[in-house]
Amino acid sequence: MVWGVAAGFSGEHGVWLRPRGAEWRMLKTMTADWKERVRPILQLYVDRLPGALLEEKEFSLAWHYRRADPEQASRRAGNCLTPWPGSRGTLMCRCWKATKSWKCGTAA
Repeated sequence: MVWGVAAGFSGEHGVWLRPRGAEWRMLKTMTADWKERVRPILQLYVDRLPGALLEEKEFSLAWHYRRADPEQASRRAGNCLTPWPGSRGTLMCRCWKATKSWKCGTAA
């Protein structure tokens, strides 16, 4: 029970599921091979923005810029909207803008 509600949980944007009273399990077999191609791109954004950082989890990457200069971060984040060279439909991940970050995760 969570706050009086019988609930299950999901993790890493839906890759992992933990039904109420059960163990964590992967919904379907996933791969994170795409991270090898995406990590260097996000690292460029980290390197070019003081205060930014790259967070890595098992099936996701995130470029966080909440501690960076807001004006500079806004410009850099806007650049993320541009398609990455050679990536059209080949990365097998999805990327989205979150609060003061860009996140990429295994395409479920």
